[in-house]
Amino acid sequence: CIILQECDSGAYTRYAAIIVREENLGQNATKSNSNEFNDIGFVNQKEKISNVVRHLGSLDVMMEVVRRLKLTDKENEIIYCAYEIQSRFLAEIEDPLTSTIIDLTYKDYSTTEAERVLSLIIQVYNDKWLEDKRQMIKNTSLFIDSRLRLLEHELDIVDDSISTFKSQFGITNLDRVSDVYLQQQSAADAQILSLSNEKAMAQYIRDLLNDKSAKHQLLIVNSGIKNNVIESQITLYNSLVLQMENHLEYTSDQNPLIISQEKELTSLRKNILADVNDHIQSLDIQLNSLHGFHGEATSKIISNPGHAKYLTSVERDQKVKESLYLYLLQKKEENEISATYKAAPTQVIDIPNGSDKPTTPNRPKVLIAALMFGLLLPTTILFLRASTDNSVRDRYDVERNCDLPFLGEIPYSGREHSLESLLMRFGIGRKA
Repeated sequence: CIILQECDSGAYTRYAAIIVREENLGQNATKSNSNEFNDIGFVNQKEKISNVVRHLGSLDVMMEVVRRLKLTDKENEIIYCAYEIQSRFLAEIEDPLTSTIIDLTYKDYSTTEAERVLSLIIQVYNDKWLEDKRQMIKNTSLFIDSRLRLLEHELDIVDDSISTFKSQFGITNLDRVSDVYLQQQSAADAQILSLSNEKAMAQYIRDLLNDKSAKHQLLIVNSGIKNNVIESQITLYNSLVLQMENHLEYTSDQNPLIISQEKELTSLRKNILADVNDHIQSLDIQLNSLHGFHGEATSKIISNPGHAKYLTSVERDQKVKESLYLYLLQKKEENEISATYKAAPTQVIDIPNGSDKPTTPNRPKVLIAALMFGLLLPTTILFLRASTDNSVRDRYDVERNCDLPFLGEIPYSGREHSLESLLMRFGIGRKA
């Protein structure tokens, strides 16, 4: 990688800072459908600030940075360069509890390339986030269109049924009711309508979970199911599906990481399916109770209970379908609007910058270390030589280590002499 080649001047550090928009974080998200388009079908891309930090430094982002820098066309070299960039990059949160600001650091042997890489990492993360959002919008649009077509057909059948029934029995008005029973019937209708919509969405999610051909398809969130456990499980499931799809872009389905994620998704899918089935059973119990109450009120209100019951049932079915139809039309319009929403999830508050002095190597520290090493090495050598020297250097060595009487010292001139020549020199030895 040309960008990663070392130079003699040392390495430079460049810094940048970004702020994550609060509407993209789960702890600051609102439940309103109209607030920044965050609650439109699948487009509920709220995540923790720690997840943003992890994604910024992910191998997936780094590989895309390498491709945009056009450092190499070979896949194995792309991965190598991505690992190298990843090792030089650092993302940290100023305050994990309160702050949404992330500090970015990158080291390189070129200040220009370091700033360029930092800017690309931010840009690639934003592009990938927007691409995930566009994919969610597309899935939402396909789901809404399919449901609208089905509801249009069902509404046509219900309308024809009501028209035929009224014409056959000459029924034009069923408003002969007292105020009390009318209020009770209206309240029951409202509850049945709400529970029926909730049940329809729960059944769709159950059908999607049972469909083996769509086991990796994202599930709809904020669908109106009033069960926090199911909603949180679906959010986690969608997040795991997106992670696995990102990993499959640069690895095979035989990778241990993919196998582990697949097992986790299978287990989570079973848990969601079990909770959805339990929730549907609970809704059925509530609906049966409401239908019974509604039937009693209807029989007291209408003079012809048989005809009124059938007509009311059909009209209620019509209202449920119309309500769901209008709800999906609204969601479709919001989905189309969100498709044009181009705001990135992060905003740069400090552009890449830094000192023109290299951060590594640290010259003062290197000089101090060299000086200390220069003093320590000869001292250590002299100490070792003195510790391992077992020769006799003066009279004190003899007196300290032997009990023999000491006669005297003979100076050593540095020249080699035999014992005999020394004795003759002092008049002790014999001449030949």
